[in-house]
Amino acid sequence: MPCCVAIKCNSRSERDVCRFFRFPANKERRAKWVQNMGRMYWTPTSGSRLCEKHFEDSQFEEHRADNWKKLKPNAVPTLFNMLNPSPLMILPQRRSVFKVVKVMV
Repeated sequence: MPCCVAIKCNSRSERDVCRFFRFPANKERRAKWVQNMGRMYWTPTSGSRLCEKHFEDSQFEEHRADNWKKLKPNAVPTLFNMLNPSPLMILPQRRSVFKVVKVMV
């Protein structure tokens, strides 16, 4: 069952009534989605999904006869909780290449 891959979003298809969207096949659009999410060093897979909570209302087609939420062809997610960055978003510290060596005198 799909779940949202956005940081700090806990939307899941089995308990939430919301739509989930695949990442675009177009590399430029996909890169923009990932950039807006703020997930460094992460690449979406074929199973990765974003929920509708991350898209403004203007990103959906309006007045559909079936009331189904469908993204516009050029839709980009912009609504993310970025106030308190997750530890996953912080760059890892590089370990020092120097080693401490005990000297016996």
